[in-house]
Amino acid sequence: MKSFGALLKKDWHNHLQSIGPALLLSGSLLLLIQWTQSPSPANHVAWESAFCLSFFVASMSVFYRSFGQEHASQNFQIYTAFNIARWKILLSQSMLHLWTLILLAGSTFLLTFIFWPPFDYSLSHIALLSLFFPLCLAPLGALLGLMLQREREFLFAITYLPLATPIFLGLHQLLSQGFAGIWLRVLFSFALVSGFLSFFVFENYFDELTKE
Repeated sequence: MKSFGALLKKDWHNHLQSIGPALLLSGSLLLLIQWTQSPSPANHVAWESAFCLSFFVASMSVFYRSFGQEHASQNFQIYTAFNIARWKILLSQSMLHLWTLILLAGSTFLLTFIFWPPFDYSLSHIALLSLFFPLCLAPLGALLGLMLQREREFLFAITYLPLATPIFLGLHQLLSQGFAGIWLRVLFSFALVSGFLSFFVFENYFDELTKE
């Protein structure tokens, strides 16, 4: 437990450096969409699309910074030397990703409310979505953040887009059409599958990084 607590403390300090840029990026994108949309009501960008786009790009910014400090400081070799379990490293990163994405989702909803009033949506639904979708993305983001340390940067965007598309498609559908049961079941299944796959693939990529 001491090793896991130390991992959480380290990852907490690293994630503090990614929250500010992600929030700034999300707010800037919402503001740009608001400024550039057509004055005709028929051509206005729906707030659901604006939220999904800004949250998608901002979340990619958070994942892009994952494990960057570890790679620069060669912490992967240190983890191996101290025999730190791989699942602890993945769980620590996923938990901090979850907290960061919940904060990002809530802040983005607040900015959307400011830029697209009136905001006719249930606060309970907003709270549920702000928790549910970060839960779907957190383990996947930890895996992609680790993959970025070995692969080229452009592969991160190419990989993240197809993997995260079902999540953001479901988010848009739930926001625009209400809480349809089919999308909740699909996303819940996706969260379980991506969580298990991230666990197994994470260990392989981690072992490759320790050999560099």
